[in-house]
Amino acid sequence: MITSAQSLNQLLAVASTTTPPDTRFLTALADHLEISGSDREAQAAALLQKLIFDIETDIDGLPLDDGMKVHLRKHLTPFNSIKSLSQVYMDVNTAKSHFLHSNHLVGLTNLHLALTGHIERPVLQKDAKDLAEKFRDIRDEILHADFPESLKRTLLKRTEQIASILEHYYAFGSQKLQEELQGLVGALVVNPPAKNSKTVPLFQHIIGLTASGLLLLTAVDDGLAKGVSIAENAHKLIEIVDGDSSADDATVIEVEVDVVETEDVS
Repeated sequence: MITSAQSLNQLLAVASTTTPPDTRFLTALADHLEISGSDREAQAAALLQKLIFDIETDIDGLPLDDGMKVHLRKHLTPFNSIKSLSQVYMDVNTAKSHFLHSNHLVGLTNLHLALTGHIERPVLQKDAKDLAEKFRDIRDEILHADFPESLKRTLLKRTEQIASILEHYYAFGSQKLQEELQGLVGALVVNPPAKNSKTVPLFQHIIGLTASGLLLLTAVDDGLAKGVSIAENAHKLIEIVDGDSSADDATVIEVEVDVVETEDVS
């Protein structure tokens, strides 16, 4: 389990140790989180804002009197400049004299201790990083596959983002992972390969990884687990590819998914 304050603390701690110290703060975060694209710094800034809002919401939900909540919120005051985006474009060295000061990070630790046992978020099981590597590895196959260029770009972007979220789940959380997995499922559903196409095995491999990601997510998100039928969705994808062909490939995918589903996630 992890708290929202611990997530922000871990992320800021990574930035504070970035070298060289004249690296832009947001660049350091984007590099660590493996965020790509021309808007990578904006994505990193939005993530920081979300974490701060999460902490504020969690403080409100604590079983404490208003006076104690006001006291706890003071630990967030040094990060108002992140929330307002007024100082996030500093370099790391300059930020250490402001919101990255070690005393402020200690304040986040105090918030983490206050939230622990009351409002916590589950983390993905340990093999999430292994799945992240599988998503990274398959990108080379996608790059050289005979997919339409638009589909190839979508698959490359989605698999890159999913790998990053699985690797740094403490920062992104379940909502972002769900969005990317659903986006990948959508791309697969509307762009099925022709029957007997050479891309069918790769398509099925991507389906298997996607289903495994959904299983990891539902294991830690009870709300999502009630609304998503992994077996049903996986079978639908398999049927699109298989058509009237043998069920052998479908069996392979089910076995790969079941291995993740039956692991102990307590």
